[in-house]
Parts: sequence; C-alpha cells; structure tokens
Amino acid sequence: MPNLTEPSSSVSFASSSYLSNGSSAYHAPGGTAPSPSPPPAAPEGGTNLEVLSLSKLSSNLERLLLDTEFDCTDAEIVVEGAPVGIHRCILTARSRFFRDLFSREGIGGNRQEGKLRYVMNELVPGGRIGREAFMVFLSYLYTGKLRAAPQDASICVDRFCAHDACRPAIGFAVELLYASSVFQIAELVSLLQRRLLNFVDKAMVEDVIPILQVASHSKLNQLLSHCVQRVGRSDLDDIALEKEFPQEVAEEIRLLRRESQPKESTATVDPMQEKRIKRIHRALDSDDVELVKLLLSESVVTLDDAYALHYAAAYCDSKVVTELLDLGSANVNLKNDRGYTPLHVAAMRREPAVIVSLLTKGASALETTADGQNAVRICRRLTSAKDYFTRTEQGQESNKNKICIDILEREMMRNPMAAEDSATSPLLADDLHMKLLYLENRVAFARLFFPAEAKLAMEIAHANTTSEFTGIAKSRSSSNLRDVDLNETPVVRNKRLRSRVDTLSKTVELGRRYFPHCSQVLDKFLEDDLPDVFYLQKGTPDEQKIKKLRFCELKEDVRKAFSKDMAGSLLSGLSSSSSSSSPKSEEKHHPIYVIMQVSKTQVMAEKSYIYQAEWLVRNYLLADHLVACTSVLVGIYLWKMAYDVTHTISSLYYKGYASLTKIQRIEWNNRGMSSAHAIFITVTSVYSVFFSDLFSDHIEGLVIFRSSSLSIFTLGVSVGYFVSDLAMIFWLYPSLGGIEYVLHHLLSATAVSYTMLSGEGQLYTYMVLISEATTPGINLRWFLDTAGMKKSSAYLVNGVMMFIAWLVARILLFIYLFYYIYLYYDQIRQMHTFGYLLTFLVPAALFIMNIMWFTKILRGLRKTLAKRQ
Repeated sequence: MPNLTEPSSSVSFASSSYLSNGSSAYHAPGGTAPSPSPPPAAPEGGTNLEVLSLSKLSSNLERLLLDTEFDCTDAEIVVEGAPVGIHRCILTARSRFFRDLFSREGIGGNRQEGKLRYVMNELVPGGRIGREAFMVFLSYLYTGKLRAAPQDASICVDRFCAHDACRPAIGFAVELLYASSVFQIAELVSLLQRRLLNFVDKAMVEDVIPILQVASHSKLNQLLSHCVQRVGRSDLDDIALEKEFPQEVAEEIRLLRRESQPKESTATVDPMQEKRIKRIHRALDSDDVELVKLLLSESVVTLDDAYALHYAAAYCDSKVVTELLDLGSANVNLKNDRGYTPLHVAAMRREPAVIVSLLTKGASALETTADGQNAVRICRRLTSAKDYFTRTEQGQESNKNKICIDILEREMMRNPMAAEDSATSPLLADDLHMKLLYLENRVAFARLFFPAEAKLAMEIAHANTTSEFTGIAKSRSSSNLRDVDLNETPVVRNKRLRSRVDTLSKTVELGRRYFPHCSQVLDKFLEDDLPDVFYLQKGTPDEQKIKKLRFCELKEDVRKAFSKDMAGSLLSGLSSSSSSSSPKSEEKHHPIYVIMQVSKTQVMAEKSYIYQAEWLVRNYLLADHLVACTSVLVGIYLWKMAYDVTHTISSLYYKGYASLTKIQRIEWNNRGMSSAHAIFITVTSVYSVFFSDLFSDHIEGLVIFRSSSLSIFTLGVSVGYFVSDLAMIFWLYPSLGGIEYVLHHLLSATAVSYTMLSGEGQLYTYMVLISEATTPGINLRWFLDTAGMKKSSAYLVNGVMMFIAWLVARILLFIYLFYYIYLYYDQIRQMHTFGYLLTFLVPAALFIMNIMWFTKILRGLRKTLAKRQ
C-alpha cells in the first residue's frame, strides 16, 4: 500500500516541530496555562542539532508507547476486545477530546487494577476504529510522525491487485481519518483527506461508499463533494443510494444525475411497475415472504423483474434468502443492470449463509461481472490479509471473510460426484440407530471444534429443527433431550428417525462440500472412537476391496467361534438349572428365562467379539505406522538383494568384471542397485501421479493430505534405498560420491520420510521422485566408460538420451512443480511448519544441484561430439 506520509504533502511530519507541538495543541481556558510561544529562531549552526534532538525525543516517546517491558501507562482503551495502554498526560497535551475526557475523573471510565479503562465503542459511537489504525494514530500523537500502514491490515488477498485502491487500503485510511476527526487532530485530518481524494478516482464505486460516509460524518466538504461527483457519474442504483447514504446526500446525487442527463435521453419509467417493485422490497425488509407471494400473485411483476434475489442477498437475513429460493421462481444466475448476479452481491456482503444458500440452489461461482471479476475475486478484494491469514484456535469462530473465500474457491474446484453420499455415513451401518448415532456424534463434535462452520451448515440443512439439537441448550442435568413416547408405533418411529438421519446427512454433506479441511479433522478425530469405517475407506478401490474382504473373513471366523462357545454355554446352563429346587430358582432356571438370558448375553458377547476383530484389523492390518516401518525394512532387504544380484549376473556374463578393482566392483554393484531403485520409483511415481485415483480431481478433499497404504509402502521402500546408499557412501567416502551426493541423499531421505510418516505433500514428493528416471542413463554411461566402450556409438547415443532425459525430468518437470506449488499455495499453507518448509527448500536445493549437473552433462556432450567430428 502507498505510504500515507506523502512526500508531496505541504505538511511534514518528520521534521516540523511546529506541527507536532503547536498546531494540534489547544488554548487552555481561563488562563490556566500560557499559550505556547513560537519557537525561537535557531541559528544555522544549531539547525542540525535541533532536528537531531527532536528526532531523538520522538523515538524515546515511541518507545514509551511500544515498550511493554516497563509499563508506565496509567489508563487503557479497549479496542477489538484487547486493552491498549496509554499515558493520559501525553494524550491530554495533544488532543482537546482527551483533555475533556480525562478532566471528568471517573466519568466514562472503569477502574481495572488501578487504571482507568475506556471502551472504544463507547468513545466513538456509531463508528469503527480498528486496533491497527488506532495504534498508528497513537504513534502519531506520541511522535509527531505518521507511520506507514501495516501491510496485513491494508492490503487485500487478491494476488492480481495492485493494492493502491482496494477495500482494505481504503478501510484503513477511513478508520484513521475517523479517529483523527473524532479525537480532533486537525492536521492529520487534512493529510488523510488528501489521501482519500486520490482513492476516490481509482476505487470502484462500491468502495467509495465508506469514504463518502466518513466525509459526511466529519463535515469534510471538499472530500464529500468529490465523492458525490464520483457516485453521480457511476451506475450505482437508486436502492443503494437509499440504503447506504444519508438522505440529503442521496438527494444531491439524484439531482446531479438528472442535471447531467439530456432530456431526450431520459428513459420513461412505469410508475406503477416501480411502485409494485418497491412493495416487494418493503415486504422483504419486514422478512415477510408470505406477503411477497401474495404480491406476486396479485400483479404481473416477477421476482426477476424486481431483482428480488439481488435485494435479499444484499440487505435481508439469510433465512429470508433461503425462503425466497424455496419459492423456485427466481433465476439464481440472473444479472442485474450492473452485470451482477445474486452471488456477486452476496460476495460483496460477505455473509456465508447467503452464499451457501445460493450455491445449493445452483448459483454459478464461475459467472463474471462486466469487468471480468467472479465472486471469489470480489470477496478476496474485500478481505484484508489479517482477516484471511490469522489462524483461529480449535473451538473459536473462524473469520467470516475467510469462510466465504474458502466456500467459493471450493465450489469453483468442485466436481460433483454421484457416489458422494457414501462418504456421509459409515459402512456396515445399515441399522438406522447406528447410523443416526454416528451422524449425531459427528455434528456434535463439529459444533464443538468448528462452531461457525457447523452453525452455517446446520442452518442451511435446517438441522436446528431436529429433536436432538433443539434441546441442546437445555441443562445437561435433564434426563433426556426428548421424552420417549411409549405409544409410538415402529412405523412412526422409523419415519421420525429417517427424517433426522436425512437432515443430519445433508449437514455432513454440506460440511464436506464447503469445509473439506474441517471435515478431514473430524474424520481423523472420529477414527479412534468409531468402527473402522475410515480405515476401510482409505486407499485405492482395489485396496478397499481387499480390506473389506479380509474384514468380513475375520468377522465370519469370529461368529463361528462364538456360536460354538455359546452352544456349550447353553447346554451347561440348562443342565445346571435342573439341580435347583427353590421356587425363585425354578423361575430363574425356567428354559424360557434361560434362553432369554442367553440371548442377551449372546448379543453382548457377539458385539465384544466383533469389536475385537475390528480392533485387530485397525491395529495390525490397516495401521499406517506399521506399513511405514515394515516398508523401510523391506526396502533395505530388497536393495541388498539387488546389490547381490548385480554381483552374480556381472560375474557370470561380463568377463571384465573380475579384472576390476575392489572399489570398482563395489561401485558397479552399487550402481546396479541404484538403477533398480530408479526404475522402481519412477514407475510407481508416474502411476501414482498420472494414472491412480489417489490424487485425482474427482475425489473430495485437499490433495496435499491424501495418502494410501500403497503410497506409504512405496515411499518406505525408497527410504530404505536412501538409507542403504548413504551407509555405503559414508563407509567408503569419498569413493562412491562426494559431498554433493551426501547432500542430495540427505535432502531426499528427509523429505520422503516426512511425507511417508505425516501423509502430507505426497503428490509433490512423487513428482520430485519422477526425476530418478535419469539415473539408469547415468549409471549406463559409467558402465560403458568402465568397460572401455567410451568411443562406441552406444556411448554417444547414451549421452544424447541422457541430455534429453535430464532436461525433461530434472529441469522442465521441476519448473512445472514450482508452478503447481504456486497454484495450490493456499492448500500448502495448511501443512505443518516443517512440511511447509520442506515443500519449498528441498525442491529448490535439488533444482540448483540439477542445473549444476546439467551444465556438466552439456559440456561432456559437446566434448564427445567435438571428438567425433
């Protein structure tokens, strides 16, 4: 954002002692304090000393404001819920507003720990001053210098924006001007007014609205007149004029428009049509959709004629928007006279519930305005970096602006799937009660971990009306959330439960569609408490089939063993019952009673056996950490076998092998092992990236968090190779390679191990591992050289092929990888810090090494071709 301290300004904040000490001071009434005398004229030799002294004084006072180690503040102002310490003596000397405030000791402030405490919303009613703007304002009061605006509070998150006139930049300047006006700092008001005058001509007309509002409030006639001229020339509709501006300003804009339009070009407006449209809008203002239906039935005006959906998306409650959409008579993608769809209007409002309601009814997130902006970009231009990137703790409400952006971006990337419903309820849960229990648990945990997102999904799905959640605010001491109706028939009960299941299923579907990251957190959390649904759903379709078959086999074995055990228990129970003689014991050991007891015991024991089988499947057959550990050991064993096989084959089929030195034979075998690993990892990487469903766009969920047992096993085998090869390099250092090989292997092993164990960024790891396709060619070149075939045609062909392969796999592919990281940077930011750093550092380091090696290959190829010529 441009610095607010304009060099062209006639007011200098850095060097003028008059401005910081005289112009903003006031004359005390009653002669209680003498008027500040003009500063004496300093000799030319003392000018530099005076400037230096004033600069040092300014720095010391700024330390007084910012240094929290020695807190000398005597009052606090609460801004956005957090207290800001102030020194009343300094603020009293600088501002008449604060002098009047502090002179009324105990009025308007509450004492907290011996300090007076004031609340910003009470000091400035009807206006908003953010913490960042207030800190910049305080800094000016303390130092006489105006600091640059903080980046995170004054730039938007649209990557294509120049940030010279976006909403956060304007909003920050407006807040600062509002503070300067209310707290009566005239010279700062003058400077900021000139800054906002520049904004008016650059900004979109919607962003001029807050400038006009603060100009009207602060009685800044020059700025107000400029804003009126700008809005009058724009295509901002009359409804926005009525809703956003004071009545006198709106009338002035209308008058300006009438005067600027030629009489012959004035369009004729049907007064009756306009009257009917206003009635519909007034009905929407009163949240009365039934009245809207009545007005539609009594006139020829439609919802589209009145742009009712645009109006509701801009000014009405989200429930009114939902009810209006349920009428089914409005076009959700209709563009108004300004080229905006209802979704564009909702994006400007930044209300998640309205956006989701429109999207669920078919609104397109791909529609653009006349100037080429879609809903996501509109929302991004209105959102500051602070609001978007500030992390929220689990259980805290997320920022609304960030939720809106995430919803719209998710919708743009979404590919609807017919089989998506299968992910919303657990496998093997055909029983209605079990399915309902799962859904209620999931929604309850969502309300606990992600309150804002869960509230939004439940509101759209009308889950608040289900019996489970209407009573959630009641005391937990009550015995039941819902009284049990003993006269309820099974049909009625199933119908009621089915209705709850459908509603909660829709809630979960909305969560998976618009909040995939939150859904993944819930999936991981629920894995430990629910049956192995999530483990059975992991992996490719083939892996899922194998897991399900094995799971069913285990269950069947457990059932058979259980049936044999219960048959023996039943016989022993019946035989023991005949030995009792008392009436009570006879009753208890009656065959029917025994069978009933056995049936109850059977059910409980059967569930116990089933859960034991599920526990076995989870912890032994499907455990990712076991796959990772065993795959590394398998990898070490496989590459040791490859080393031995290379030795055996070379001894049998290459006569010159025996004449090689010991070190040459070790390197020969090592390169055979290296080639085997390169072929293995290249094939599996190409399959995983381009042919498997693991990283497909057709699968819901963030691509950076996807993994499967097969992908983990493959990475573990590769880690086994790097460990084995590093051990040999260290053992025979530097015979098998210098420091560059050690660095390459350490970086690769670290990155591959992290993605294997964490499951993060496996796509990028596999893309990097594709570059191993060049390794067999390099090893073949060494084999030819060692075998004395350096002048053969095979050596020349190998050099050309190696050059091409290296260019494609280690240069161009890495460039594509960096582009891919840039495209999905928002997803990468959600990784853990270590994984986030690895994503950038490892590919960058390997790319630099690849370029260095590529230059060597190019020089070698030129040298070989020159010798041939």
